[in-house]
Amino acid sequence: MALHIIKNKSIRVICRGDEIMGFDLGHIISSLKKFDDSENNKEDLEEQKLSDADWINTIKDKRKKELLKIYFEIADVEYEKYRYFYKSIKDYQLDTENRFVKYINKYENEERIIACLRMLSNTKKIVYLGMMESLKNNDYSYLDRALNTYYKLSLLYVRESGADHCISSWNIAPITFVLKRFNDIKKVFPKECGLSTRKVWGGITTNLIMYLYYQEESWKEKVLSDADKFLNTQNPLEYQSIVRALLALINKDFKQFSLELSNICKGRKRTKEYGENKFTKEFSFYSLGLYYFAEYLYPDEVDTITLPDDNNFLTNYLKYRQNNQYLADLYIIEFTEPLKLLEKMFSVDTPAISLTKNGRSYYIDSKAFNDELVKRIMEK
Repeated sequence: MALHIIKNKSIRVICRGDEIMGFDLGHIISSLKKFDDSENNKEDLEEQKLSDADWINTIKDKRKKELLKIYFEIADVEYEKYRYFYKSIKDYQLDTENRFVKYINKYENEERIIACLRMLSNTKKIVYLGMMESLKNNDYSYLDRALNTYYKLSLLYVRESGADHCISSWNIAPITFVLKRFNDIKKVFPKECGLSTRKVWGGITTNLIMYLYYQEESWKEKVLSDADKFLNTQNPLEYQSIVRALLALINKDFKQFSLELSNICKGRKRTKEYGENKFTKEFSFYSLGLYYFAEYLYPDEVDTITLPDDNNFLTNYLKYRQNNQYLADLYIIEFTEPLKLLEKMFSVDTPAISLTKNGRSYYIDSKAFNDELVKRIMEK
């Protein structure tokens, strides 16, 4: 809905559609002072549209202050480690340097790389650190850098998880989409791995993504059948809406897709997943990521999608990305002397994951992945 202002000689009213949002008090006082000697006392209403940036400026300060307050309240709860947030980029930098000095740099050559891979963490608190700094500095380049850092760490961090490639649908997939790294789907969800055999949300979502990306017609019946069965069970709104959004993309039903983007945002606020908190619930990277995925799949249809009227959708970040060059190779961390190995690792083209069979089930082959990764780092 467009924001506009209605002016006359004594008052200026800020509106959004038919809703009055507030009055420009300074303008009222100034107008009253000039009223007596004004030559234009006639009613002269004029409607002037404000730019998106002006609208953001009218609302961002209050929400920004609220979000920053929530963030730092959580950052103070240090005893709950899974919820702990870094208070600044400097804190993250020093923590990373200290871990390298204490646990990694005492080794040499291949042993150092292996020690580093064991110590790596792809925790999303890096993303939320970038979000906090973006809000604090009114500059989304911090979020660009944080997303890049988290994503690169996620591609390097492959562990035994007790699952197949469906594990990537939780954390890596939405950031892959937000960063528009669609070619990396071949690494995260390789076609050679086939469809996930897991019937949980991650498996259903993985298979929908793989079908949309690879367009393997022989998969379609199973993918749709499993998704339908999943939707007939009790699951959180966020998860159900992600599945429905992907199904809508398969059906090219962009009206339904638009609705599900909004539902994903609503479900995000209600999530009770382990590690989530009041701050993380305020941002739906999945809804924004799926919008970019739709744009990638159907570039000629993207204008028919209605974006959610919801703060969780990261609308401001979307507009920033539309008007600024994306910082593809910049990170939230500086590669100081203790972190030279990490710099080398970040420059490596990571291998695709593969699966290994154990009994009747398939699992990510973390050994094969890490052996190949170490080899590539050694060759740098």
